[in-house]
Amino acid sequence: MRQSDPCPACADDGRGGTFDLTCPDCLAEWAALSPAPRYAFRWYGGGSYGHAPATEVEPAQSLREVRETVARRFHGCDSYRPAVDENSGAWIYRAGDLESLASYLKSGDTYPDFVTEFGPRGGVRVTPA
Repeated sequence: MRQSDPCPACADDGRGGTFDLTCPDCLAEWAALSPAPRYAFRWYGGGSYGHAPATEVEPAQSLREVRETVARRFHGCDSYRPAVDENSGAWIYRAGDLESLASYLKSGDTYPDFVTEFGPRGGVRVTPA
């Protein structure tokens, strides 16, 4: 049962795995994921992306999973986020303690642990920020 009015992430049934860490329902859904996500990432840049809201993130089990997601979207294999280009990327955070991550992102200090970058031949690199 929903604890609150739907946030934009909850209201979008095709949200593609996006969670808003300020929404109690999104937090409950995240907590129910098994195994627990080790990373959270959010999009920035590109043809139709500015920064996503600071607290709107997607879960990932590994940095490799994030890299593969970015590459899949860049190469047009994800209809949910089709406008990923060479100016797009992901900011990646360690998601060990979700409450701490949510608090950190809500504080406005959103510097990531890792970022993705595109290589000269279309590959994706994950580098420490």
